[in-house]
Amino acid sequence: MNCLPTDKLSIRACILYEALEHLNDEKYVYSNICRTFGYHLINFQEFNHWYSRFQNGNLELCDESKDVGGHPKKLQDSPALIRTCIFYELLRFTTKSVEYNYKNFTNILGFDVISYQLFDYWFYKFYNQLNNSEKLDLNIDDSFEYVPIPFANLPNDILCEILDKVNAYQKLSIRTMSRKLCQLIDNHILKVDKIELYQSNLHGLYRVIIGYDAIRVVYENTEVGGCTRSVMVAKTKIEGKSCTEMTLEFLSEKLKHPKMQIKRFCIEADNSNFIASVLKVLKSRKTILCVKEISIDGLEECQMAEMLSCVKPRTLEKIVLQKNYDENQTIELKEIVQLEQWKYAKELVTEFNDGAIAVRYQDYCHFDKISVKLARFPKEDFYNIRDILTSRSSFQEAKFQFPRIELHQISELFNLGTYQKEEFEYPGIETFYNHEFNGRFRVSIRPSRLLITPVKQ
Repeated sequence: MNCLPTDKLSIRACILYEALEHLNDEKYVYSNICRTFGYHLINFQEFNHWYSRFQNGNLELCDESKDVGGHPKKLQDSPALIRTCIFYELLRFTTKSVEYNYKNFTNILGFDVISYQLFDYWFYKFYNQLNNSEKLDLNIDDSFEYVPIPFANLPNDILCEILDKVNAYQKLSIRTMSRKLCQLIDNHILKVDKIELYQSNLHGLYRVIIGYDAIRVVYENTEVGGCTRSVMVAKTKIEGKSCTEMTLEFLSEKLKHPKMQIKRFCIEADNSNFIASVLKVLKSRKTILCVKEISIDGLEECQMAEMLSCVKPRTLEKIVLQKNYDENQTIELKEIVQLEQWKYAKELVTEFNDGAIAVRYQDYCHFDKISVKLARFPKEDFYNIRDILTSRSSFQEAKFQFPRIELHQISELFNLGTYQKEEFEYPGIETFYNHEFNGRFRVSIRPSRLLITPVKQ
């Protein structure tokens, strides 16, 4: 039951409200009115009289003058009728937000009829009355004065309930509103799904793309100085600040939370100044950044090491290192393999195109899951890698690429030990050998690839 008042003025006010929105659709308006009030309260002849009257520009709600009977001539003259229209608007769009309903309401009656704060108050008052099946009372004391409460002054339990419903990006914006909100948000862990930084300089256009969960922000330098900022479909021109400066301001604000936990942090860049600036922001944090997976693309070895050192060891589980290297170029990763972040991570992926890493097997066999391209692959390393990896219950998978080994050398490898050799040849595909080891692991090897995986029981 909708509890709408059924006096003549209320019905006329709702007819006017509908007519102002649907001026040339009488049947649709009549159907809406009857659906809301009931078909027995107003007949079509009476409805047609008032609809035609409003359609012709006469917006008065009574035939007689205001002095006769004391009825208001216009909808805007009666707070009670305005509230009736607010409730009517709620009934029409029960699943829509208060912002949507207010926008629609003001499009029909104008912005000067009621403020957003007052509309918000009555909207939720009626919403709660409707859900609780309470009696609707529109005729309250006119001396009532709406006193808004600043958001930051709400009780902490209510603020926490509200903050639980907003995403990380929104929380970090709310965090800047007041010291109280900052402390309240900072006292709780903030989980961020991903932060991505992509810097490029294609055809002279310097651009930075920032991905923050579902939000995508793009900064581009302009030819006349300054830059532009694009968020979703909105584009803003910023004078006097470069693309890099705006990116750093954004990161400084969005990375300040002391208990932030990031599932995936990615950076792809080749500009030394940009990389140095990002590192400066990361190092300026009061607490070291908690990241579960980090992906670094385009940085030099020393920059990769510095970037890894900015995240918390033991929390970091996956490391992805990428860069375009020339053919046969060797990457030693001397600084990186000494870091605790490297030693305690569980998964490693390196993608260096034609380049390959020259790292002792002892420095990468602690990973439970690994995918690397090796500069060299001595016979002795094969057995050491196999035995170390397969001795751990947590081991998941190992993929190795290495310089090509002749088939007879592979055969020699597998003729040693307790392997039962099976050889498969397919047209157009390199010959490879498939073996089971200790009944728990499968070893597949081609002239330039090795794959070790646990056998599913």
